[in-house]
Amino acid sequence: VSQSRYKKVILAGFNALNTCEEQVFSYLIDCGKAEIIWDLDTYYTRDPIQEAGFNFRKLSQSSLVKKAVKPLEGNYLAELPRTITVAGVPMHTAQARTMQLLLDELSQKENISIETAVVLGDEELIYPVLSAIPTHLGNFNATLGLPYKSTKAYSFLLLLLQLMEHNMLHKRIPNRPLLDATLHPYTESWLGQELVKAIQKLLKEKRIKHGFTSQELLSGLPPEAEAKLSGFVNPNLSPKAASEVIQSIFDVILQQMGQVLEEDETLQAGENLLSQELYFSKQVLARLSDFAALLPVQENGLKSLEKVIVMLAGKESIPLVGEPLKGLQVMGMLETRNLDFKHVFLLGFNEGKIPSAENTATFITHETRFHFGLP
Repeated sequence: VSQSRYKKVILAGFNALNTCEEQVFSYLIDCGKAEIIWDLDTYYTRDPIQEAGFNFRKLSQSSLVKKAVKPLEGNYLAELPRTITVAGVPMHTAQARTMQLLLDELSQKENISIETAVVLGDEELIYPVLSAIPTHLGNFNATLGLPYKSTKAYSFLLLLLQLMEHNMLHKRIPNRPLLDATLHPYTESWLGQELVKAIQKLLKEKRIKHGFTSQELLSGLPPEAEAKLSGFVNPNLSPKAASEVIQSIFDVILQQMGQVLEEDETLQAGENLLSQELYFSKQVLARLSDFAALLPVQENGLKSLEKVIVMLAGKESIPLVGEPLKGLQVMGMLETRNLDFKHVFLLGFNEGKIPSAENTATFITHETRFHFGLP
């Protein structure tokens, strides 16, 4: 503590302290290095049946609170006037559309800008919500990450891997997944509109029961197809080589997106979001390059790579960069702490999301945690 470069530390907004935090904070306060403050509402701190105040009521019996600056306490929830409107809207897109209509209506009455927050109980809503924010509102800021498993880049990556895996095992490219690939929004940026139509026409005219071999597919397409597809349809790729081929495909799409941005600046925000997805996918594949090199060339090499990517995707999110002091604020529940807004839109607060139905993954049993006062 004596070597700390800070003369004073202000601890603000803490709600539930674990034993470690309580002891560290007490030590800092005793050394004169820290002060701890709370902004409380008597609606939940003084009412014993309010669960939201349980942790502070328990903490208030400890010596830590007695050492602290007197809590800032008010009765805002009960006394301040407020208007609450509840709308039962099914599906993510419909919720985002309803939010869009309400924002339009509100913006006609007053300047909502930074005084308005959109809080998402479900991160899956980030795509439809960002697409639905009215353009006339100008700047907006998203403080939560974009779940990687919900991105178009992730679905495209899996689709490519599955096609390459089938081709490696059976020396054929299946019809239905190939058609699905031509319908994916990224494929046109990769192959071009004419080649996509040529593949769809070939699938319609030559209904080969078990799919195409690489030679059959390339022979039925225009000459330029070989340059674009030769690596992708190679049935003898190792997992590392397959990863590099997919990265090169993403490079082509990113280059195409760069040209689109130059031609139409109004697409800047949306196209940049898609670009971040692709860059992140390339980073995932690059991080797995050493692992991919250890996988067998035949049999289940690509399947193993796919399983690892699926496992990683559930935990990864793409950070969104924005301006926290300008415009509408889009955030998750965690980011709302210690913040105050005039207008708040809560989306996706369904059962199972709020409160969360997920249990923390831990080897420590609930009984053990309760006995030792662990969180």
